Amino acid sequence: RDMKRKIPLFRILVASAVLFSAAGVFAEPPGPPPEEGGMFGPGNPREFGKLMDELKLTDAQRAKVKAQHEATKTDAKKYHEQLKPMHEELRALLEANTVDLKAVRAKLQSISNVQLELRMIHIKGRLDFESVLTPDQKAQLKKITKERMDKMREHHGENRPHRGPGAPDDER
Repeated sequence: RDMKRKIPLFRILVASAVLFSAAGVFAEPPGPPPEEGGMFGPGNPREFGKLMDELKLTDAQRAKVKAQHEATKTDAKKYHEQLKPMHEELRALLEANTVDLKAVRAKLQSISNVQLELRMIHIKGRLDFESVLTPDQKAQLKKITKERMDKMREHHGENRPHRGPGAPDDER
């Protein structure tokens, strides 16, 4: 009788361990920028408007930036729509009675590919935005970017630059 009680308890412990370790799978690196925009928040009109004011964009520049933003938003939308079902499929794979690691790896690779495309779209959007700027505006943007990043690091208690893939090992 004690053995019968121990087996379900053992299964519960194993299941808990699997679920907690699976949580690490969901603790992925930050995803792509929000659907509406990147670092300066084209999705946050007030912040982006403030940036355009700080850079003293002309009406012609503003019109071009708006058109670029709409194109970027359209390009990104199809990828954003793919992510939620992909994460649900991943969760289903991880919650299966028997976890197929090859299927999990394939799903994670698919998710990574979509996230890569989104990041590239947003990087292209940033480069398109910068292409509209004059050399002086680009210099001002660089200064504003640094100030905002420094402020964000200070706010989050990070006094070091981001160390992602490709950072020298001796600096990590």
